[in-house]
Amino acid sequence: MMLVVMPQAVRVVIPPLTGILVGILKSTSIASIAAAPELMTRARQLVAVTSSATPLVAVAIIYFCIIAPFVALSMKMEKIVHKYKKS
Repeated sequence: MMLVVMPQAVRVVIPPLTGILVGILKSTSIASIAAAPELMTRARQLVAVTSSATPLVAVAIIYFCIIAPFVALSMKMEKIVHKYKKS
C-alpha cells in the first residue's frame, strides 16, 4: 500500500508545499546572528534617508538568492515524480 499511496501523495504535495515554503521565506524576517533588524525595514529606512532605491534592489537580490535554490529543488523533484508517473 505504501508503494502505491506515497508516490501519488508526493506528486500532489510538492507544488503546494513549495509555494508555502516560498511564502514563509518571503514573510519572515531574515536576521543575522547578532539579531540585526529585518532586511526590508532596514532598507526602507535607508531609502528614506538617502532617497535611493539601491537598498531595496539589494534586498530583492538577497531574497532571490535565498528563494531560487528552493524553487530549483522543487522543480527537480517535480521532474523526477513526473518521470516516474509516465513509466
